[in-house]
Amino acid sequence: METSDGGGRVVRVTARARGALGGAREEGIGRPGAWRYRDPDERRGLMERVQKAGVARDYETTLVGKDGQPFPASLTLSQLRDAEGKMIGTVGIGRDISARKALMEQVLLSERLAAVGRLAAGVAHEINNPLAVIGEIGGFLAECVNDDPTDADTVTELQEGLPKLLAQVERCRTITHRLLNFSRKSEAK
Repeated sequence: METSDGGGRVVRVTARARGALGGAREEGIGRPGAWRYRDPDERRGLMERVQKAGVARDYETTLVGKDGQPFPASLTLSQLRDAEGKMIGTVGIGRDISARKALMEQVLLSERLAAVGRLAAGVAHEINNPLAVIGEIGGFLAECVNDDPTDADTVTELQEGLPKLLAQVERCRTITHRLLNFSRKSEAK
């Protein structure tokens, strides 16, 4: 927990906050409230929000620890008022949400991998169907040619079967082109 005065300067930092941010007891006292923000200008917008609404809850930002390493934090800032109700500063509570963010990343990665698995299964199914037709027609045509390639019935079967075979090849080509076009799109529809 950190308390700031009306001018935005830190007046108190609890031991727990010092432990999370790293630093000595007096470190930060008297400094502007924005000194631990990765983007100090962000504090100004947050303070405007607190002045208008009285509180800013669960505001996610990036703070910088004593070691200079940024870490994600969730902040709640409230107005600190005197006996007459005049705002004299702010009280802020922050939580390091690094573990929560890492867990969310793992969940998102798992969801993406599951989606890729479903996509791969769908693509395999879509391509296997025409390939099965191609295999059947190709096998039939091979039998016809082996029996008697000059027979009128064989020629008729070849004339009817080859366009079907080529249509299934085109179907596979269309599926793969759609898949490639989908993978190149940067915007989902």
